[in-house]
Amino acid sequence: MTNDVTECKSLELFQIYASYNSVMNSRLLECCETLEESVLHENLGAYFGSILGTLNHLINADELWLSRFTGEPHQIRALDQIRFDYLEKVRHRRTEMDKAISQFVGSLDAAKLQRTLSYVSFVSPQRREVVLGKALLHFFNHQTHHRGQITTLLFQKGRDPGLTDLISLV
Repeated sequence: MTNDVTECKSLELFQIYASYNSVMNSRLLECCETLEESVLHENLGAYFGSILGTLNHLINADELWLSRFTGEPHQIRALDQIRFDYLEKVRHRRTEMDKAISQFVGSLDAAKLQRTLSYVSFVSPQRREVVLGKALLHFFNHQTHHRGQITTLLFQKGRDPGLTDLISLV
């Protein structure tokens, strides 16, 4: 009985994460829209160089993980691949991805969270296995990590994306 309660709470937690992900991505993109396009491309010394580079990395990683979760194919050749070279293209794909993420999370049940996910690592090509629930925790944590980098880059360019704490949005 205790495991059932824990698993149900996990489902609710992932739904909160999916909602937070969508809201924060939209908020950051709105803030990015106040910058000149050239600033979005400017190498600011971040791990993925620019704001646009980091936004692309987030989409690439989300698409890669979502393909692992669902078994659907992906178009990723590299995690630093710039597939969306203008903010309007980023916004379009980001909106699609956030809807797909919410739909996937909405399709989960306790049993699915406990299934073993088997995949080949993109960074070092070796087979890995992990419980889906743990992979989802990584997935959402990864998003938050890189949105934090984007927030820092926006502050460096004089833009304030506002409050980003999860607790303020739930």
